[in-house]
Amino acid sequence: MKTSTDGLLSYASKLSGFCVCFLAIFLLTACSKAEPPKPEAEIQLNAVVPPQLSIDAVRFDTTGLTGVESAPNTKRWTSGRALEVSLRCIEVPPDIPCSLSNKEGIRDYFRRCAIQGGGGLVEADVIKIGQVPCAKTIVKVPQQPSGTAYVGSITIPLAQGSYIIRVQSVETGITGMRESAILHNLTASGKVTISEGGVLQNWERDPYDPKIKGDDLVLRNQSEDERYDKLFPTHPLTRVRVALKAILRTIKLDKSVLMAPPFLGP
Repeated sequence: MKTSTDGLLSYASKLSGFCVCFLAIFLLTACSKAEPPKPEAEIQLNAVVPPQLSIDAVRFDTTGLTGVESAPNTKRWTSGRALEVSLRCIEVPPDIPCSLSNKEGIRDYFRRCAIQGGGGLVEADVIKIGQVPCAKTIVKVPQQPSGTAYVGSITIPLAQGSYIIRVQSVETGITGMRESAILHNLTASGKVTISEGGVLQNWERDPYDPKIKGDDLVLRNQSEDERYDKLFPTHPLTRVRVALKAILRTIKLDKSVLMAPPFLGP
């Protein structure tokens, strides 16, 4: 069966929306509340002006990828239909509602974002690049007529803006092979059962909060556990995880990022 990318494109627009929906609001607010410049005598000589964010301040190995876009605030690469990687520089404060020290709050935030985009959370964690706290997430987005797209992100939030690295891969061709194989093994071993109503038990759940349930929610299933990646090296989820690891292994942050005022929360 062929997989349409319409769902992914729709999600991508919503995904960028949840990360940058504050763009217009913050920009308009800043403009409307802007004060007239102060006389030079009133400016403190020791005042520190945050450096302007630059797309070139974040670099990572792109071997095997072909560049398809290079704009002032966006870079994008592809390896054909298998994988797409992008780097975005957003020059307004993040709208993340808590500090990155609040891991549960970060997971709640990205879970809501995934749901708003028509998808579900596969994983979300707080990591560090150097000494800079960042968020690493993977979400899944059902496609029409079948298949799933996976979108992994590394968000580097700073006080005055953010860098977002996004990796996405779409299931194509015959879909659902990973799920079918793992489900067969788990039902055969009794780890997954089927209720009298034909509902799978212990197959899908939120990765961090088992109390989150709902027939209308897209939930992580057991086949998406990282331990199965080696059995399905060409699966889109495996491709996303491998790409994220490669990026984190080779990423370099410029001094302007390392020395920039950190994001401490709203």
